[in-house]
Formats: sequence, C-alpha cells, structure tokens
Amino acid sequence: MKIGQVAQQAGVGVDTVRCYERRGALARAARTLSGYRAFTAADVERILFVKALQTLGFTLDDIIALLNAVDAGTARCASERVRFEAELARVDAQLRELRSVRRRLSRTLQQCEDGACQVLPAAPQRPRAGRA
Repeated sequence: MKIGQVAQQAGVGVDTVRCYERRGALARAARTLSGYRAFTAADVERILFVKALQTLGFTLDDIIALLNAVDAGTARCASERVRFEAELARVDAQLRELRSVRRRLSRTLQQCEDGACQVLPAAPQRPRAGRA
C-alpha cells in the first residue's frame, strides 16, 4: 500500500510516516518500479505500536531503542523493565508536580473567595483630579 493509505490507516500524517522511516522507527519501505514506497499491514501495526508507546509518555528515541532491541531479538521483560520503570518514575514526578500546581490553584481560588485575591498586583494609587 502507498504512504497515504498507511498514514490514513494508522491515523497519522504522511510526514509522520516519513519521519518514522527516516528515524528508524519504521523500516525503509520497498519501492515500486515507479518509485512509490510500498508498505505492508505490518508497517501500519508498527506505527500504531509507536503511537501507543508515545501516549504512555515514551520519547521517540526511547521507542526506537526498544524497537531496535525487539528487532534484534534481544528484548526481554527483564532487560526492558528498566526502561518502563524509568518512564513510570517520570510520570510519578509529573503527577507530584501537577498535585502541587493544583494545591496552589486551589489556595488562590480560596483567597479570591475570601476577598484576599493574590492573583493581581495592587493597582497603583493615582492622585484624584481636582485636588491639589
């Protein structure tokens, strides 16, 4: 199938398919006699796998490293566990930061309700016109 069909089936843009191929997340597609890339259903599945890992927070570099290990036949749960543990630690850190942001926002909202809003700086006092 052509690149546009692969992109459509995988729910990505044509440029994404080209990027994945260029970066090594996707094997170089064979070419037809007329020069078009010829992709397979397995290529669509691989793109979907990459996108699934990206939704878990993995970077494309991390995914490519994992795919290289899979392609080489060296990927094992024990060897890849470190990669997934590192990603989990990153997500946990993001959650801690988000909880902190939530607490600060909640405090600010409470201050606004109490009439002591700290969001806006106090307006500078301007002299009133007509009084000297």
